[in-house]
Amino acid sequence: MTSIALGIDISKDKLDVALYQDDSYQLATFSNDKDGCRRLTKWLKKHKAKAAHVCIEATGRYGELVTIYLHGRGYSVSVVNPARIKAYADSQLQRNKTDRQDAKVIAHFCATQSPNLWLPP
Repeated sequence: MTSIALGIDISKDKLDVALYQDDSYQLATFSNDKDGCRRLTKWLKKHKAKAAHVCIEATGRYGELVTIYLHGRGYSVSVVNPARIKAYADSQLQRNKTDRQDAKVIAHFCATQSPNLWLPP
């Protein structure tokens, strides 16, 4: 089980993130652009999460920037099929559907399931 995991719920304009460590969550929202990626990495450093395993749902082009950005800064990144995350949420009896809740589910999935790492094409 990974001790520090970051789940990111991605939309066109924003990144809802949940940092899971020590059985608790830190939540934040950043813009889905270069400035938002820079702010996200500063936030991770503030929370002493330089070695976090990052998990992102495969959302097509909306997730490309943050995936490449974090991978380029040495983070372990996994890009997971959204159907796998949904099945995991269902298995955990998660019924609420908000971007923040989704980020928490993705982080918990990452910490408990250790998905395969993404490699740039």
